[in-house]
Amino acid sequence: MEKQEFNLKSNDGINTLAGYRYEVSGDFLKGVVVIIHGMNDHASRFAAFITYLNSKGYAVVTYDQLGHGATAKSPDDFGYFGPEKGNEYLVTDAKLMVDQAKIWYKEVPLILLGHSMGSNVGRYFISKYPQAVSGFIQMGSMGGDSPLMYTINSLLLKVLMAFQGKKGRSKFVAKMAFGPYIKRITNPVNSSAWLSKDDAVCIAYQKDRFCAFITTLQGFKDIVDLRQEVNAPAWFASLNKELPILLVSGAEDPCGNYGLAIKEIYEKLKTKISDLTLILYAGDRHEILNELDKEKVYQDIENWLNQRCKKNIYQVAK
Repeated sequence: MEKQEFNLKSNDGINTLAGYRYEVSGDFLKGVVVIIHGMNDHASRFAAFITYLNSKGYAVVTYDQLGHGATAKSPDDFGYFGPEKGNEYLVTDAKLMVDQAKIWYKEVPLILLGHSMGSNVGRYFISKYPQAVSGFIQMGSMGGDSPLMYTINSLLLKVLMAFQGKKGRSKFVAKMAFGPYIKRITNPVNSSAWLSKDDAVCIAYQKDRFCAFITTLQGFKDIVDLRQEVNAPAWFASLNKELPILLVSGAEDPCGNYGLAIKEIYEKLKTKISDLTLILYAGDRHEILNELDKEKVYQDIENWLNQRCKKNIYQVAK
């Protein structure tokens, strides 16, 4: 795995996105995967999966989103996408990365992979740019709130911001958002046990300064708005029906309502997308790439990629 760091100016006009390019380890290139990480996450946590993809002929381009990882200028910026238009910046920044990947890998199939919050960024992306990628992997995603719950959540966040400001942080909001996620877990190793059955992953997550923070109130508002946007009927109606989509999730992932929300999304997409695949992993939680059976997950994704990138195999210039 050959890692190259690069920077691109965010569409917010203020921040610089920390990007990472990983070349294949062999002589042939099947395609390129652009990865969008999730909330309270960063690109480096995908290293093991990226190494696997590189060994199988797939280059990877990824980056730290606004308010995350090395893109955040300071801890004060963690979980903050901007005072307004945060959703738009996340999506248009993803377009910057896709366009950069196309410059490096001309005429090579490009697959977009979004995890968790990143899956919602990706979902917004494929609606806004329906012809931009060759396929989409929606991982660890979630359904939308009911109109009433969305209104209540939005109002609560607006009221709190009126007192604390857009960069304010609320332990109450964080607990309301994530606290229930461990209710079905017996003897959880910590409050992040909903991420994976691998205790080491959950312990490392809470020790990671790029993960262990409370997202800002405006950040939560942007995420709530984004989730609602990509679960609205208009989103389903806007898609390119020829775009291959893979839905993958853990059956014990609370973000996806333990598989129910993912199945609902699949049912809504069945009549819209001609090449649609659903894989739910029994017993797995939110981060299927960091689960105890991650090798199986890696292989399934590789097999799906191979079927969609099989027309050409490109010689890598040395």
